[in-house]
Amino acid sequence: MFDRKPKSLLMLTDLFLFALSLGFLFWLRMGWFGIEVFTGLGVWLVLWTNLVCMYVFGAYDLSGILGPLRLGFRIFLAVVFSLLIIVVANYLAGTERAGIFGRGILLGSEIAFFGLAYLLRLSIVRFLGTISDRAEWLIITTKEMLEGIRSDLNRTHFPGRPIFQVNLDQVVGDLRNRWAGVVVAMDRRELRDNKVLAKILMDARFNGQPIYDICSFYERVWKKVPIQFLDFEWFISSEGFRLFSNPIGLKLKRLGDLVLAGLLIFVSWPVLVLAMLVIRMESTGAALYSQVRTGKDGKEFTIFKLRTMHTDAEQNGPQWAAAKDSRVTRVGNFLRKTRIDELPQLFNIFKGEMSFIGPRPERPEFNQMLEAQIPFYGLRHLVPPGLTGWAQILYPYGGSVEDAVQKLQYELFYIKNQSLVMDLKIVLRTIQVVLFGRGR
Repeated sequence: MFDRKPKSLLMLTDLFLFALSLGFLFWLRMGWFGIEVFTGLGVWLVLWTNLVCMYVFGAYDLSGILGPLRLGFRIFLAVVFSLLIIVVANYLAGTERAGIFGRGILLGSEIAFFGLAYLLRLSIVRFLGTISDRAEWLIITTKEMLEGIRSDLNRTHFPGRPIFQVNLDQVVGDLRNRWAGVVVAMDRRELRDNKVLAKILMDARFNGQPIYDICSFYERVWKKVPIQFLDFEWFISSEGFRLFSNPIGLKLKRLGDLVLAGLLIFVSWPVLVLAMLVIRMESTGAALYSQVRTGKDGKEFTIFKLRTMHTDAEQNGPQWAAAKDSRVTRVGNFLRKTRIDELPQLFNIFKGEMSFIGPRPERPEFNQMLEAQIPFYGLRHLVPPGLTGWAQILYPYGGSVEDAVQKLQYELFYIKNQSLVMDLKIVLRTIQVVLFGRGR
């Protein structure tokens, strides 16, 4: 699993590789090199611009789902956009060029960095893939939970080989082996009553064996909370949920919403006007439409969106939109993929009815149905709904009860682990979604 620490290490390695490329090109061009080369402000602008662009374009996603060509293309886009930003910032808008050394060194170092970063990632992906394929995980569970866990493992990418054990009497022998991790997927009361098993697991942990309960396993691997294994005790004793007891954090989040929404309204209004004109040209009807949604604490409010469907799309009543919905217009399909259709909701953020980051607001008709069928579904209304969120960037578009279950698991993960750093990460990942046209 490629988690935060390896990603941070890869970022530092990228920083070193680009500094190495820059220094080498400077030496080739100028004939000398010294530490004073890296003392100028311009050098650090170049270095950090590259890191931010690499992150935005997904060059740190080494989960194994990207092929060599797609991975190389992402690095290429990051380098190109970084180069454009640096050129605009230092050759058009600014007068201070110290540390940039001219276009030849800058272009050459970007090309060299692209090659080094790409080769590094290919090596890491191959190395991690080899380790993951051999890594075995012991999953101690019951017959009742077995099928649900196996279904989740089959449906999503898991970096390892799961070995299931439902015969608790054989766990003693199994724990004599060294596992990549041991997952305890059973009712807490059952584990408390089985003192022999509890003692074995405790001894294994003290001997250095990583052990996870089923909820922490899901959080670590898939960044979601498995609602099928939750009970009230978990919500009472689980760490996290600090958002509700952090008034300063809430005020900073609101301030960030106001600043970001105001900035985007100012920048995007020409795009909004153009989109409205194109909508009217393609099909009859208003370019904007309103819809009632459920917000924080279950309060209803009205959102505005750009129309992406034909005007008679819901003549038979409210219905979920499908991934390839025939009611969506050609222009509407583009607006959805780029999320331009949601720009009017910036005004809802400005009014305080929504936040920039949070669960997507659902329609009251669907909320009533889902709350009756999905445990803990109402908890998503503890926070303001968002324009984007953890579920939107990690789960593909869908319109069914099962999709709502999957999205709720990501939303609960966000509510449990929310922080300003996590919000920034979601904003950057949303930019990836827009750039690569992966919006719904």
